[in-house]
Amino acid sequence: IGSDIAENKPDPNAAMYCAAKHALKGLTGSVMLENPPFQITLYSPGYMNTNMLPKNAWPRANGQVSEPSHVAEDLLKHVQLI
Repeated sequence: IGSDIAENKPDPNAAMYCAAKHALKGLTGSVMLENPPFQITLYSPGYMNTNMLPKNAWPRANGQVSEPSHVAEDLLKHVQLI
């Protein structure tokens, strides 16, 4: 699981999280170029309405958060489990 925000652009006060998500994107991209005998996909949702996102965070004020249940449903559709 990646992060659409953290793996693609800076995210204030989240340097370590961004570094990890940049690394994950680089790893999956590199493995895909090696033509493995399996499919690898990086699923990267945006901001979610969880306790990890502070109550006064700008994405909440701008309506840029998704409910975790909606993200979970999307992930399951993405991997064709429902």
